Amino acid sequence: MDPEVPAANNLPPAVANLPPGYRFWPCDEELLDMLTKKRLQQEVDHRIPEVRDFYLQTPEELTAGYVDMLGLGEDEWYFFTPWAYEEENPPLLADEFWKQRGNTKTVRVRAGSTYYGFKKTLVLIRNGIKTAWRLDEYNAAPPLAAAAVPPNDQEWYLCRVYNKRAGPLQASYN
Repeated sequence: MDPEVPAANNLPPAVANLPPGYRFWPCDEELLDMLTKKRLQQEVDHRIPEVRDFYLQTPEELTAGYVDMLGLGEDEWYFFTPWAYEEENPPLLADEFWKQRGNTKTVRVRAGSTYYGFKKTLVLIRNGIKTAWRLDEYNAAPPLAAAAVPPNDQEWYLCRVYNKRAGPLQASYN
């Protein structure tokens, strides 16, 4: 037995019952589908945690509670969060913020479908230097977001946080 991989009896039941080789690695369309189910208060297939103050926490704080149970070097985490800020990019700390990288992309759920959403990729800037932390933020298109949503519902986003593990990139934003 490989000492790097925990024994099956030491894993949580949800993980121990997965077939060999299983990995939760959803594509953009699957993430948008999960987000829509969340908005419509339907059951989501996977347990993705809700984080209320997502944009006020550092990636290290967000991911600290989620261990790599299989020891496979996983470095992607998924969170649902309500959008609760008027400003587009609330600062984490005085010297730390998320900066959008590239253009917002349109994500279609199925070929030829009118059902779609958006994906923004952001990079964490810390002390004026681009880090290896990335954030993919998914939200539903405005016409879809309002359709059949229960009253008093918040607008939910689905976020994928990951670390490219390349170390800080030397690009200054001061």
